[in-house]
Amino acid sequence: MVRFFIGSSHPTKEVFSQGVADTVTYALEDVVTNGTGATARELGRPSAGKTGTTDMNKSAWYVGFTPQLSTAVFLTKENKDGIPVSLYGTGGREMVTGGSFPAAIWTGFMKGALKNEKVLRFPDPPKNALRGMDCPSVLPPDMKEAPLGCPTPEIQTEFGPDPAEGEANPEEPDEFGPQGEQTADQSGNDATVTAAAASQTRNNEARSSGEKKKKKRNN
Repeated sequence: MVRFFIGSSHPTKEVFSQGVADTVTYALEDVVTNGTGATARELGRPSAGKTGTTDMNKSAWYVGFTPQLSTAVFLTKENKDGIPVSLYGTGGREMVTGGSFPAAIWTGFMKGALKNEKVLRFPDPPKNALRGMDCPSVLPPDMKEAPLGCPTPEIQTEFGPDPAEGEANPEEPDEFGPQGEQTADQSGNDATVTAAAASQTRNNEARSSGEKKKKKRNN
């Protein structure tokens, strides 16, 4: 069963500013040009829309519009008791989505309805409406998740320099103290080693001189 609802007798009022409406329209145009509503491209004129499918595939729809006309196509299936059932198998398809039969029906209807209408384009959105999102590249510890619409960034557990960097290894003590000077213990050790080396040198020289004198007397 197909039902057509054309026009409305209810009074209308503006609830969104033109800037907001133009921005949303800009986003919904992308559903047709690059998304699930690609079937509507066959209309051959600028349009925007949104596909939809319920859980268990009990219904599917496509709501689309041009600058002159808005149309919605809703597809559902009921058993003999009037209870909605899955659209599985309808038209030979395992799953009926809003971008399949609903979008195709919408396109066919809109072609006929707009046959003698001028091809119009949607207004451009406000310039400041298309700025990029401020998405963090690193997720701070106090932020549980990335803002809506942002990709999940790398999770950083701590900020600042790595506390492990620059730490002294207790097994490898520094040669120098806090002011870049040798410590007292180290200076004392170096002096002891130097004195011992000098004493050994003098002993060696004295021994060598004595041996030379002894050889002369023997000769």
